[in-house]
Formats: sequence, C-alpha cells, structure tokens
Amino acid sequence: MRKFIKFLFLLISCGLIQACNNVSLQELEEQNLIDTSALDEKGAVSQATIMLPGGVPLEVLRINGGTFMMGNEVGNDDETPRQVTLDYYYISKYEITQEQWQAVTGSNPSNTIGYNYPVESVSYYDIQNFIESLNSYTGEQFRLPTEAEWEYAAKGGANTMYSGSEFYDDVGWFVNNSNSLQEVGTKQPNAYGLYDMSGNVWEWVYDWYGEYPTYEESNPTGPSYGEYRVVRGGSHNSSIDIGVTLRNGSEPDASYNDAGFRLAASDVTANNQEEEVENESLTINIAEYTTMEVIRIPGGEFNMGSDYGDYNETPVRSVSVSDFYMGKYEVTQAQWVAVMGYNPSTYYGDNYPVDNISWEEAVNFLERISNYSGYIFRLPTEAEWEYAAKANENFTYAGSDNINDVGWVGSNSFEAPSEVGTKKSNAFGLYDMTGNISEWVYDWYDTYSYDDTYNPYGPAYGTYKVLRGGSYLTIDDASTNTYRGYILPTGSVQALGFRAVSSTVQEDPIYEEEENDYSQTIYLNESVTMEIIRIPGGSFNMGGDSNHDNTFPIHEVAVNDFYMCKYEITQDQWFAVMGYNTSSHRGGNYPVESISYNDIINFINRLNEITSYSFRLPTEAEWEYAANGGETYQYAGSSSINSVAWSNQTSNSTQYVGQLNPNGYGLYDMSGNVAEVCSDWFGNYLYGYQNNPTGPTSGTYRVIRGGSFAHNYSYCSTKARLSFYPTSKYNYVGFRLVADY
Repeated sequence: MRKFIKFLFLLISCGLIQACNNVSLQELEEQNLIDTSALDEKGAVSQATIMLPGGVPLEVLRINGGTFMMGNEVGNDDETPRQVTLDYYYISKYEITQEQWQAVTGSNPSNTIGYNYPVESVSYYDIQNFIESLNSYTGEQFRLPTEAEWEYAAKGGANTMYSGSEFYDDVGWFVNNSNSLQEVGTKQPNAYGLYDMSGNVWEWVYDWYGEYPTYEESNPTGPSYGEYRVVRGGSHNSSIDIGVTLRNGSEPDASYNDAGFRLAASDVTANNQEEEVENESLTINIAEYTTMEVIRIPGGEFNMGSDYGDYNETPVRSVSVSDFYMGKYEVTQAQWVAVMGYNPSTYYGDNYPVDNISWEEAVNFLERISNYSGYIFRLPTEAEWEYAAKANENFTYAGSDNINDVGWVGSNSFEAPSEVGTKKSNAFGLYDMTGNISEWVYDWYDTYSYDDTYNPYGPAYGTYKVLRGGSYLTIDDASTNTYRGYILPTGSVQALGFRAVSSTVQEDPIYEEEENDYSQTIYLNESVTMEIIRIPGGSFNMGGDSNHDNTFPIHEVAVNDFYMCKYEITQDQWFAVMGYNTSSHRGGNYPVESISYNDIINFINRLNEITSYSFRLPTEAEWEYAANGGETYQYAGSSSINSVAWSNQTSNSTQYVGQLNPNGYGLYDMSGNVAEVCSDWFGNYLYGYQNNPTGPTSGTYRVIRGGSFAHNYSYCSTKARLSFYPTSKYNYVGFRLVADY
C-alpha cells in the first residue's frame, strides 16, 4: 500500500493530549473537543437495520449534515484544512463483516477468518461488485462514503486525534495493542455511535486521491480521475500515529489483508424489511438473574417425514400435536452455566449455544429449571420438533428454501458456532431450528410407525436417541426439517445441544374450571386436562370374593367424601407433568404404565407443587368403595365383564381410556385395562368396623386393584386383590389419583 504521508508525533511528545472518554457531551463541547450540533434533539443519531440475504443484519446510522473543518493544520501536506458542508447521510455502524460479505456474495476472500471480523483482502473493484449485488437485493442505493463523509463521521463532532478519544487504546486496534484482525465493535464507539473508525482495517472510500482544494466545498466527491483511491483510518498493522485526518491511497485493483470498508447511503428506505413474527411469548426465570424466552406453538396437524429424504424419513403420515411452548433460541452457554455451574462447550461465548452435552445432561438441566421456575420443562418430542421447525410452511429448511437465510451449516459457518438468533426466524418466530447446533429430542430412534399419530412419543425403548436440525458441521442435506440423526444418549459431542419445551407454561400453569359439586376439570396445560369426580362418603362391606382367599374376612368400612380421577392417569397427563413417558403401549390417551410406586409418588409431588390440590393415591378401602359405585355388581359397573373391562379375554394390550361403560359414580376402567396402585402396604384384612383405614404401617408389597388386560376375569372384580414390589415396573400396572373433599 502506497504511503503519502509524513507521520506526526509532535503532539504526543509535547504532551498536549487530553482524554475525552467517560465525560459528558457538554464537558467535551466546553473543552472544544466536540461539536454537538451534528446530533439530533436526543443527542444521538437515528439508525436503521437492513436485512441482507440469510437474515444477516446491516446497521446504519443517520449522520445529520453540518459544516466542519476538514483536514489538519499540523498534519501532512495533503491534509491542508478547509471548510466543508455536508447534507445528512447514512453510514454503517461497523466495518463490513465477513458474514455480511458472504451473505451477499456467497464467498469470503479474507485472510483471517471469522464471521464477525471485518472483511479484508478486497479491492476497490471487488467492493463495487458487492455494492451492486447488495443494492439489487435490498432496493437501497448504498455506496462507499466520500472522503469528506468518512472524516466528518470519524470525527463525530470532536477534535480528538482518534475517532472518539485522544487515547488509541480506547477506540482502535493498532500494531501497539493488536497483531491481528479483531471482531468489529469491541472498542468504544465515537460520539456518533460508530465503531472502529480508527484502526482494525483501513477503509476504502469513494474518492480518487488528490490534493485538497483551498476553497470551501459542499458535498465534495474528490477529483474526477486519478491513479489511487483513498483509504482511511489505519489498521491493526499501523502505528498509532494514524489519526482521523491522515490520508492514504492505493491502486483500486489491489487488495490487502488489512484493508476493508464500510458503506454509506444518501438515504435508506429499509423497504426490504419483513414484519416481525408476532407469536405469544413469555420470559421465564430459570435461575437467579437468568431468563429463557419461550414462544407458544399452537397445536395442529401436519405431514411428518419426507418422501425425498433418507429412508428413515418415511412413511410420511399425518400427525397431530397439542399446543406447547418452545424455547425461542437454543439453550445458551450463559443459561447453562447459571443453572449447572460449568461450561462443557467447544467454543466459548455467553450467547453461543451450549454443546458437548449428553441427552442425560440435557434432561438434568431441564429438571433443574423446572424445579426453579415451577413450570415443567422437557425435551421436545420428535413430532413437536418437526412441527415447530416446519411452522405450517413447506420450506426445506426452517423458514426458507435457501439455507443461508436461516441456518449456520458446514457450507457457510467457517466450521464454528454463531451467537443464537443471528439468522432469520421461521414463521413461529423460532431461530436456528436449522443448523448452528444439532438438537436432542425426547424420542428413542426407530423407524416411523403408521399407528402413532397423536402426540407421538416414539418407541418405548431403544439404543439411540434422535437428534434434529443439523449443525455448523453438517452438509445441507443433513440439515433439513425432516432429516433424522441419532446417537447414544450418553454421547456428548461437538455441535450437539438442545432447546427446551413445556406444555404447562402460562400465567397460571394449572387451573380449574367447570367446578361444581359433582366434578372439576383441571388443566395441566392448554390441551391436557384431568377430570375428577366427587365420591360421596359412606359405609360398605369390604371384601368377600369367593375366588380369592385374601379378600376375607368381610368387614364394615366407612370412608369420607373424596374426589377421584374419572379415568386412569393417561400418558398425556404423565408427560405434561413429568416430561417423559416410559410406557410400553404408546398413545397419549392410553393409561400410563411401566412405572414404579416411587415414580408415582414423584408424579404426585410435582403435580401438587403446581396445583392447589393435595393429590394422593387412594387407600385400598377408598378404591373398592369407589369401584363398587354404590352398586353390587361383580365388576365396576356391571356383572358382564366385557361391557366395562379390558381383560385377557378381549385385549392383549392397554386401550385408550373411557371406551367402555362407567360405573354408578361415573368412573371408567376401574375394572381392567391397567391394574391400579393403592397407597396401602399389602396385608391381611382385620375383623371389625374400620373408619378410613389406611392398611398396615409397613410391608414388602404395595396393593394393586382392578386387574388388567393381562389378567383373567376373576382379578378384574371390584374385590380382587393383587400386589407388587414398590420398585417394580409392569406394562399392566398404572394408577389413578384421589384428593380429599
């Protein structure tokens, strides 16, 4: 690069410099270091954001016009001052970054790679091609700033040596404090809010290089021709003698690894801006001083899978999901550290997504923020993830058919993550569903099933867990809305993280409605309810099934009024509260099973934390009293088993609840489907009258009642007694709850 100047150091050696940082505008003006006339009424310039391809933002600031002395009386010969007047114009807040260059051109010529580093190794002519493409896309009229515009903006109304300060280290990267390129915006801005006008990279301007005229000018554009184009501001390779008035020049076809540019425009319309997606969102406190923004995803039906992807993306079938809330962004490192206290990530940055975590670690994080927030957070099911990514659109990627619009993947990421939310969102307002990092989901991996179409949870067990969305390391084809990856749940690898969902996020997470003296409906979330029925207290003769000796002696028992669940607890209800589903026979409205007594207690504790109720398991006496329904049938509601119960005579698996007839109290499936756990330890009945008995004080087994699809008719009677270890899990054992009236 050709140098035209004799560097000055007289001011520094004579100690005539004054600091101007950390003082008010008024104080600077009193010291004759700043002129506030160029600022608007609020003391700041207005700004606009222009969206480049891929949703990459370009921020420009409006510089109010004015008159200033351009040049420097004690500078080089080519800095002879004269008065210049400028109209208002816009100039980019930062030097043009590599991300912005690549968004427009699809390539990156820079020597030192980093998406937030200024682009360099570009010639004047390269920049003109960039501007032509940019203007074609945005409809704006961007250009390089004139030399006068550059100096006026760099001075920021001040008379300081550097752009915003008399101290180079406050505002600029030079050879004295940096031996390489730096990210834009890491030093202080000047009074106009512009960053890096001093140092980092030299900046091309519009003008041919030539001697200044000696007369006043308005909106000058420099000589009409020349050999060199002007560059300004110095770079990380420059000495600290480079002030805001110093001029340099270069052949327009030359490119250097410390020369870049910023843009200007006489006006901007921002007419390419899309309306922001307006979805209901909430900000949840997940740790001290730490929040997470979640967006409501309205439930619906969609075609899950693809006929054009890998074999495991088929069969395409119609799937329905209920409403849920999903993290607007992937979980960040700042959020992870606030909750977990350590950072396992490959590349550090508070607003970068956390990665290098296993499925189990993700679940642990979600359990912790659930306990802190009072909401039940979990991983999304695979169906929820794909539904949210597609957002009722038909794009290949989450929000666009152009992957550069919405995702950081191997082809555009420099093989490193980016801060969350730097690409365009999809129609639901979710960011980075394509790329950046792959995301864990809840499901075990297997081929799709035609049968599992309503709030599917995937297989009951497996070897691998599913991951979705692709990452900054994946190819485009592995980053589509329907591509399915998988890995061991213990695996913690680079570029693999997650986002959170919840079915219970709302101002009142769980509430009741339709309350009357007979029943109440409790909302676990906007689409999952739990209905409870009032059971009037009374006395009855407990026991006495001739097929089972352990039902004797018959004894009189009295119970108080209580509420009981109308149906066995379903998988949807369990999942809404617990965030997982281990059932063997899958279906949202099927009874939950394959859970232990201890698992049930955990469910109850969590449910009670977020409701106004004190739910519990029924005592054995309450269970039998409710099953009788005020009637004298052998089974709960009938002496004909097939009208009220799913037993081994009619089914080889669980069935969705409530299909058969209820008993006299309006309770369904008290006989059959799944055997139901009671609170009592199993023991022999006692003789004599008992009031609200709770069974033995200790034991080895817990009582289960009602029989199941796996039992014959005799175990489905209202009096038959079974038992199991509290730690055991069977695919024919479930439960329902009661609450005191």
